[in-house]
Amino acid sequence: MQRDKIKPILFSIIKHSDSEELKRQLPKDVVSGVMVAVVALPLSIALAIASGVSPEQGLYTAIVAGFLIAFLGGSRVQISGPTAAFATIVAGIVATDGMDGLVAATVIAGVLLAFTIPTGSRVDLQKFMTWSGDRVREARAAYVETEPVTLQKDYMFTVTRLSSVARQVVPPATRLEHMLYPWVYFAVLPLFALTNADVSFLGGDVLAMVSSPVFFGVFFGLLLGKPIGILLFSFLTVKLKIANLPDHVNWIHMLGAGILGGVGFTMAIFVANLAFPEAVLIADAKIGILSASLLAGVIGFLFLFMQAKAAERQGISYVSASLDEVVRQTAGEEAADMADDVVLGCGDEDLVDDVREVLEAEGGVAEFVVHEIRDEAEAEEAEDVTGTRP
Repeated sequence: MQRDKIKPILFSIIKHSDSEELKRQLPKDVVSGVMVAVVALPLSIALAIASGVSPEQGLYTAIVAGFLIAFLGGSRVQISGPTAAFATIVAGIVATDGMDGLVAATVIAGVLLAFTIPTGSRVDLQKFMTWSGDRVREARAAYVETEPVTLQKDYMFTVTRLSSVARQVVPPATRLEHMLYPWVYFAVLPLFALTNADVSFLGGDVLAMVSSPVFFGVFFGLLLGKPIGILLFSFLTVKLKIANLPDHVNWIHMLGAGILGGVGFTMAIFVANLAFPEAVLIADAKIGILSASLLAGVIGFLFLFMQAKAAERQGISYVSASLDEVVRQTAGEEAADMADDVVLGCGDEDLVDDVREVLEAEGGVAEFVVHEIRDEAEAEEAEDVTGTRP
């Protein structure tokens, strides 16, 4: 971890105590701290009494915690928030309504909180452009190439201020979305799906489950049956001229998509519940579904990843681009950034103009195959790999 990410902002304040901007900001911070203390100190006394200890102990705890929070403010290890108050509220809800009541209260609080999160920025963008330009020039003037960055105090202070203000330009709702993105997709949604599907293996004999004929039937049906079925019927559909493969898609891509088709969850568990009358057989089917889905997802991802890397070594890139005015989710932002890196990295202004024309014609979103061609042999090879003339 870098030093600037764990260094409290108090150190920078002491180092640059003669800064005019700091002199203007410090009185406001002091007033804010006093307002927090006016609320926190009586609350700490009340919490101490409610917890069965003396008011003095609550007051001492609040003072020590306040100094600790202030000292660590601005670093990655800062701690803050009315944790004790929330603990008291949570304990009361659990005591009176149980865990179901706590879950309901949490959901309601989350929904109400979402309505209060601002979707716009209060930063004046025109003033920010001028101010950020000045800070960039200051950073450039303070930077010394021959010294380690972490030892250049003036440079680090300037870029830290710039980073802090630039972060406020992004609306709080967008920042929160980006922060929660991995937690929602990789923790909350899987847990939500598992609990709502009533998937539980506690008390069961896992060895007996994985040796059951039901397990093997479901497991290989998803892992082998679905990819074979997808590829077979896609092949027949193309050969009978009922449909064509999408642009830039070949049969290697279809094989990878077929493997990913082995990922099954909601409908697979629903059919298992209908097909098997006994709970033991349903549990066997569920563990087969989860095992096959996990393995199919990993194999499909690795297969397509290696295919993409092989194409990249040949100078071929598959990108999904969109115009700036298109509203994107987090994944769309990442795809757009990758497309910008590939297209702009080519250094071809005509290519950039062509991409923009296609995006405008396609409603703002389109997919491209970018291939760096050096000779006619590579052009023919690109035609074979992508299925279209580059």
